[in-house]
Amino acid sequence: GQNWKSYTVSNQVGEAEFKNKYGLNKYQKVWTVFTSSLDEEASDERHTTFDSQIDWIENTIKISIKYEHKLFIKIHPNTGGQRSTGVNLAELEEFVKLHNKYIKYNDQIKFIFPDDGLNTYDLVDITDLGITYGSTVGLEMVCMGKQVVVCNEAFYDNLPFIWTSKSKENYEDLLLFATRIENKTEQIRQSLRFA
Repeated sequence: GQNWKSYTVSNQVGEAEFKNKYGLNKYQKVWTVFTSSLDEEASDERHTTFDSQIDWIENTIKISIKYEHKLFIKIHPNTGGQRSTGVNLAELEEFVKLHNKYIKYNDQIKFIFPDDGLNTYDLVDITDLGITYGSTVGLEMVCMGKQVVVCNEAFYDNLPFIWTSKSKENYEDLLLFATRIENKTEQIRQSLRFA
């Protein structure tokens, strides 16, 4: 079994209200990055495609800007939210620096910090492509019929219903390919059997 803790604190507002709040239109693709806390990463040695989680996020931001996809970056609650089991100030500072570096793209790139009060499942509902660093929400999303790319070793990487990033050089192509996939029935069936 997985060591799991729920960090969801707010009630869902619903897809329509969420889209209205963030100015989303029905034609714009939405990607969501779900980070992992460094505590998760430190618990075991993982193979990763990128030099660091920040390197991965910055690569994803650049690709999202290039293709004009809306990108939400959901910072893992255990990084330092009210419900976290600890606070990693250095990690939070890195996310703030990255946010500030891309502040001019604020209409397109949205950082969601641990105490911003956003329900993760509202974010999942509007997401076309979930991108994780191994967070358990990746498996939850694929069970809900969402396409997921994982960029770090996870207990669910390399499964037939998950897109696993193998190289930094092919990452952009993988994101674009996974965004176009429409047939979800078999993916949902397989992921629910695994979960």
